[in-house]
Amino acid sequence: MKDYYQVLGLLDNADSVVIKAAYKALAQKYHPDKNKELAEKNTFIMMELNEAYGVLGYASKRKAYDAKLVKQRGAKSSQAHNKPKENKTNTNADLLKKINDNEMDEVHLVQLFEKLFNKPLKISHGWMNSYSYKDSEKNVSMSYNQLREKLVQQLTSI
Repeated sequence: MKDYYQVLGLLDNADSVVIKAAYKALAQKYHPDKNKELAEKNTFIMMELNEAYGVLGYASKRKAYDAKLVKQRGAKSSQAHNKPKENKTNTNADLLKKINDNEMDEVHLVQLFEKLFNKPLKISHGWMNSYSYKDSEKNVSMSYNQLREKLVQQLTSI
């Protein structure tokens, strides 16, 4: 079964507004008319995005999908208990490489920040997006580059 949350680059507890925003952003990025040279590849990506949003974008379909996903993940976790745990250092190195090579889009960077710092990140959309979060009752704002730098610092310190 496809992981539609992964297709849209989301966590499985994403709010419906976030799902819609992620779909719109990815649809704009990968629309076949945007880049004629990659039209064939982007057509396939758009099919995946449309399929994912066709399920996650509707509450009743999403609820049924989530139930199947939980059941499938439960079966996988019972089979995976004998597998060795992943080395955290290798994971961090992989994440750092992806960040430095610009292989992570904005959605993935925001999710990574929220996971590492355990703080929700507010995105202010504009010509250039900015990001903010609460830290000890004060709002901290940062640019996209500052967000990347903060993630790199955190991943190298772990």
